[in-house]
This record gives sequence, structure tokens and C-alpha cells, in this order.
Amino acid sequence: MKYKRLKCLRSLRDSIYRIPVQHLVAALLILLITVSTLAITGISYTLSEQIISKKNSKYCIDILNEISANIHTKLKEVDSLTTYICYNETIQSQINKMNHAQGNSFLYEKKILEKELINMTVANDSLKEMTILTSSGQSAWISQPYPDFTSSSPILDDLYRQQGSLSWLTLDKENGPQIIAGRTINDLGVQKIIGYFLVRFDDKILMDILEQKEYFKDGSLCIVDEKGTILSSNQPGDNGNIYPSFQLLTEDTVSRKLDDSQDWLTSCVIPGSQWRLVSTIPNISYEKEIIWLRGCVIVIALALIIAAIFISIAITRQLFLPLDKLCQMMKSVGKGNFNVSKPAYYQNDIGVLYDYFIDMVKEVQNLIQTTNQQQILLQKTELNSLRMQINPHFIYNTLESIKWIAYMNHNKEIVVMVKALGDFMRSNISGPEFITMEKELENIHCYLTIQKFRYSDKLDVQIEIPPELYHAKIPKLLIQPLIENSIVHGLEQKAGNGRILIKGTREGEDIIIDIMDNGIGFSKLSLENLDLNFISPDDTRKNGGLGMKNVHQRIKMYYGESYGLRVTSEYGIKTCVQIRIPYQEL
Repeated sequence: MKYKRLKCLRSLRDSIYRIPVQHLVAALLILLITVSTLAITGISYTLSEQIISKKNSKYCIDILNEISANIHTKLKEVDSLTTYICYNETIQSQINKMNHAQGNSFLYEKKILEKELINMTVANDSLKEMTILTSSGQSAWISQPYPDFTSSSPILDDLYRQQGSLSWLTLDKENGPQIIAGRTINDLGVQKIIGYFLVRFDDKILMDILEQKEYFKDGSLCIVDEKGTILSSNQPGDNGNIYPSFQLLTEDTVSRKLDDSQDWLTSCVIPGSQWRLVSTIPNISYEKEIIWLRGCVIVIALALIIAAIFISIAITRQLFLPLDKLCQMMKSVGKGNFNVSKPAYYQNDIGVLYDYFIDMVKEVQNLIQTTNQQQILLQKTELNSLRMQINPHFIYNTLESIKWIAYMNHNKEIVVMVKALGDFMRSNISGPEFITMEKELENIHCYLTIQKFRYSDKLDVQIEIPPELYHAKIPKLLIQPLIENSIVHGLEQKAGNGRILIKGTREGEDIIIDIMDNGIGFSKLSLENLDLNFISPDDTRKNGGLGMKNVHQRIKMYYGESYGLRVTSEYGIKTCVQIRIPYQEL
């Protein structure tokens, strides 16, 4: 699974790298602008939607509060009128008489009461079908009687609990609920109940108030009592029904979206009663400003994205036009036309790139000329080299002749010395540039064989190279020049026996070779002035002075700046030259 994922990522990377840079930059610009535009428009739309939603909710609540205030005004009028009636001296006097009258006397007092009530309510259209029930249980009315109102009716218990305050009651009738306002009639002198006053409130007044608001014409606006019964509504047929979302009306003011429908619910309490004013309007009506805003945002976002596409393409085309010209110029140079020049109007970074390219073209021209000259010299050098190859072969043949003459004369030392010299020269004058560690040790053995004839027992050389490094690939003549330096510059000038230790180890991915001797060493000043990276004319005049520096610079040329020689020395005691090269097998 991991391999497949990596393979997919590589394929995607390769596909991206095959896209022209101009198209890739244009696509990235378009993507950046598109994402930024969508993010800004999305955030703006979300914030604007919240603001508009809060504004609509507040506006809807304000309208309900206004309607609620109008209804409260009508209810206060009923409260004031019923208070005036119940505490009118004439009305109270007639009720007291009716409580003690019988027969014709009761009917007489009743007609006087009805006449007085008609005079008091004739100018008020909101009160219909008024009824007075005396404390003795007798009824008096000025319109149709209510058979529900008797001395044993539970409605009277509700009025009694209000202690003279106005109480709003709901009666369920076949044609819908009827709103009843009632209160006890208390004697002004002894403050005892002498009767009960009930009147039907005309719900047409409430209907007129509800239908005045055009804002709710697409939804419903209704008044519900404390049980959830709809008392009045701007929708025909709703009166008497139980409001479906009444369980959600738990606070004085409610404004929320219904979870199970596409409606918005708003409600508030009508002051002076236990009724609530409730509205539900469709979301499409409630959020019409949000829908309009959404449309505007989409149109603006699309327009910005389309404009961004055209602008990005135009900018990238204009931006990469000088680079296209530079590519054409490079192709022309590749075909051999070096007659190029920078357009004068490019003074920015592109102009600097043109300057570098033109300087490079000039350098290439000079390099080609130099190379041509070097090719001519190389041909001459190769011719001379062919001629000079006669000399090594002549030397080898001469050494072979000397070896056979010494052999014939039974001089084994000359035979050994000449053979070692011939093998050493044959190995180092010709052959490849890189050899194995084992081959280099053979060359060192030939060299030391010759040197031991000169120094006899004064020279002791120990080689500690583990067999696992024998196949390591190293440059030819890597160790021998350093051994020669140790002998010539370190041991010759010191009395006593000389010792050289050649030690090789593997350190990670590198090979460490230490050449240590007990010669005279370097003085502190000489060691500080030793610069392996610089060859001075004095070095070329010294016998063997180039050996150590040549080895150091060859290593750096082959392997880089991390590799080379490091010299440590104690004057008069010892010197150690350390070689560090990477481990490679041949």
C-alpha cells in the first residue's frame, strides 16, 4: 500500500513537472485568487447572513410587540369599562336589590339594570352578550343568555380567585372558541361579592388587528391562550385548534427556525393576559433578503473568478514573454549563432538574466577558441608522446640486460635491485590512473626493496593494512611519495634507526591511511606555515618537495574538498601524515 502511494505521488510529481512553467504559474495564480475569493465571499456571506437573520428576527419581534401593544390597549379598554360597570353605584344598588327581590319585584329591578347597562355600553362595540349573575344565583342579561353561567359553574371559581380583577376565559363552542371577560362584583361598602359580571369579547376586533400587518400575509399570525388553543388567527379555520408548536413557547420572547418544517417561529406574551401572540412565516419569505444576498455573492464570486482567469493568463503571458525570447536566443546559440544582444527595455531581473547569458555566451566563445588551440597543442603533444614512448621501452630493455649480466656473474643483490626498479617503473609509468590497495602495496614493496639496499638495517618499515582493504580503489602513487618524504626529509637527517608504520583502517564510508615515522618532524613554525593547497616555486626546486602537496591536491581533485591529507608532528620525535579517501572497490 505504501509503495502504491509513493508511486502515485511520483506520477503526480512527474505530471506536474511536465506542465510548462507559464501554464503552471497561471494555474497557481488562478487557484490562489479563486480560493481567496471563495474564502472572502464565504466569510462575507456568512457574516451578512447572520446580520440579516438577526435584523429580520428583531424586525419580526418588533412587529409582534407592536401588535401585542394594540391588543393590550383593547384589553385595557375592556378592563376599564368592566371596572366602571362593576363599581358603578347604580349598578351595585340594583344588584343588591335583585339579591333580595322575588317574583315581579326581581323582574322590575332587572329591567332597570338592563336599561342602565345598555346606556353604559351602547357606544362600545367590543362587548357583546353581557351577563350578570347575582350572588343569590339569579341571572340578569341584556342579550342572549349563557346557560353555562350558573351558580355551580367552575367559571365562577376562576372569577372568585381573581378577587375582583379582570379574568379572561375561553369557552369552547361549535363555531369556535369564545373569549369571555369576567370579574366579581364586590360591594363598595362591605367588600363582599354581590354578583358576577361576564361579557363576550368580540374576536373580530382581534382579527382586524391581526390582518393589518402585511408582513405575515404569507404565513400565520394568531393569538393562543395558556392551553395552546388558537383564539384568533389571520388564517381561516384555525380558530379553536391547538397550536402545533405550542410546546416550544417556553420563554416570554421566542424567535427560532422550526426543525421539522421550513417555517420561522416568533412569539411574545401579550401584556395584561396569559395569551401569546405567535407568528409562523415560510423561510423563503423570512430569508428573502438572504436569498437575494446569496445570489449577489454567487454572481460577484463568479465574475471575480472569471476576471481572475483572464488577468492571470494575461499577466503570466506578459511575464514569460521575455523568457520565451531568451529561450529562442538560447536555441539560436545552440545552433552556433553567437551574435546575440539584450533588448534595451529589460532593466529588471530579466535584464540581469540576459546580461548573465550574454556574458556566458562570450565566455563560451572564448572557451571554444581556447579549446581549439588546446586541441592543436594536444595533437602535437600526442605526437611527441608517441615518439617518447621509445625511451621507457629502451630503459626496460637496458635494465633487463643489466639484470642478466648480474645474474651471469652471480651478483644476486644487483639482480634483486634491478628487478625491483624495473617492476616499479613498469607499474607507475604506464597503466591506469586507479589501482587496488593490493597493487599499491606491491609498488611500495618494490620501492622499499631498493631503499633497503641503501639504508640497510637503519630502515624498518611495518605495514598494517587489513586484507579487507586490499580491493579498495585508490589513485596510483598515493602512498609511495609520502614514504619517500618520510625517508628523505625525516629519517636521513636523524641519527639512529628509522621506523615507518603504514596503518590502514575503515572508518564508516571512508578509508584512513596513516604514514607515521620517528624522523626529525616539523618545527612549530614550519607546521603552521605548511599550506598543502599552494605550490610555491621553492617547492619545485626542493628534492621531493612536491610529493605531499601533489598527493593532497590529487585527492581533492578526485574526491572533493572533504578529503585529502592532514599532517601532525612533534619536532624531533615523530610525524604522522593521514590520508582520508572514500571507500570504493575496484
